[in-house]
Amino acid sequence: MAPAVKTVTGIERIRDGGSLAATFVDDHGATWILFLKIKQAHHADSIERLGFDDPWLIDADPAKRPVSTDGRIYSELAGPAHPISWAEAQALVTQIAALATALTEWAARALKQLQFVVQSQGQLPPDVTRFARKGRHPGGAGA
Repeated sequence: MAPAVKTVTGIERIRDGGSLAATFVDDHGATWILFLKIKQAHHADSIERLGFDDPWLIDADPAKRPVSTDGRIYSELAGPAHPISWAEAQALVTQIAALATALTEWAARALKQLQFVVQSQGQLPPDVTRFARKGRHPGGAGA
């Protein structure tokens, strides 16, 4: 069962081509990330966005992820991850949307995309282009 959302600390589109993440704190003070990884196919001169993998819940506690070294730094996304159902993701997104305030334009757009993706169970949002030319940042609409 997914934790209850107490505070939303961030909503973003990741620069890996468009994965989505919402970071929140639960009632016990633990930080979690709802993560939706974008599915992509690489072609000779383009990248095709296919939709999103099933949702994952990542424990963002720094003590639970690998230790960073001089040669490698681990992000919050490297914490222990557990698959969750689309219904659990929908419950989290509903809580996140109700608690998210004073969002930047980018965060508000990421929230809308997150809501669409979870509601459609992994479909590509209509404001995200399916194809992007290689060599350009593939993360956003119009890319």
